[in-house]
Amino acid sequence: ERTPDKGEVGSSSPPRPTSLDCFYRQYNNDKILV
Repeated sequence: ERTPDKGEVGSSSPPRPTSLDCFYRQYNNDKILV
């Protein structure tokens, strides 16, 4: 099988958009508060 390109869903590494969005949202909020 060919390796999935960036943007394609890879079975070996399932994406976790919920946790990442929460992390970046909190990070951005901290930057704004500072």
